Amino acid sequence: MRSFIAWVGGKSLLAEAIVKKFPQHRCYVEVFGGAGWVLFKKEQAKVEVYNDLNGDLVNLFRIVKRRPAELKERMSLALYSRETYYEFLNAEYKHLDEVDLAARFYCLIKTAFGSNPDGHGFGYSKTQPARTLWNDELISKVQARLKRVYIENNPFQKILKAYDSPETLFYCDPPYYLPGQKFYQHDFKEDDHVALREALGKVKGKWILSYNDSPQIRKLYRGFKLRKTATIRYTMNNKREAPRQKSEILISNF
Repeated sequence: MRSFIAWVGGKSLLAEAIVKKFPQHRCYVEVFGGAGWVLFKKEQAKVEVYNDLNGDLVNLFRIVKRRPAELKERMSLALYSRETYYEFLNAEYKHLDEVDLAARFYCLIKTAFGSNPDGHGFGYSKTQPARTLWNDELISKVQARLKRVYIENNPFQKILKAYDSPETLFYCDPPYYLPGQKFYQHDFKEDDHVALREALGKVKGKWILSYNDSPQIRKLYRGFKLRKTATIRYTMNNKREAPRQKSEILISNF
């Protein structure tokens, strides 16, 4: 199945290839959950964990899991429009309850350019129709899939320590190594990339992570297994006739 949202750096194009690399495991942990594309593509393990540091994203996943009918009701009057996007972007929202917060964030993801809710503009196209804000069938599948999944909102250090065991598989999709560029609510600095490498070097379980291919990351993970992915096309900020095509790398301790 597919995720119910798109996300910056999401693995919609690589999820199936990543899942094929997975070894046997009893406990599966997505350390940087994002849209959860890999989680939704894989077979369910006995124990599964979705974690992300973005509180808005985690709240949305929790509401889809526990209160999807209420979320649907509060989104029922929302339209895919420029006005909707800016209304939700600029609205005072600190007083909202968790369902309204989820509805606001979900609408922003659906109506934002590049599915980036952090003020990058309204998403529209001259060649594609407006997106559907709500999909009953898909949300029902997602809600069922999340029933037995722990949903966490913690730094990677805490998650790695809490769920580590010889039977655990950690999948990590950290923010890309892009010094000086900002695409995420919680960007990684140089020290964060190094800290992740050091933390992974101490776990008892198996791990696999995906990164943009860069000399710095290859150097940082020297000694571990590196695999180059197939070339994928990124269309954000690119014209159809000149898409940006790149490969990523998968790094693992197995």
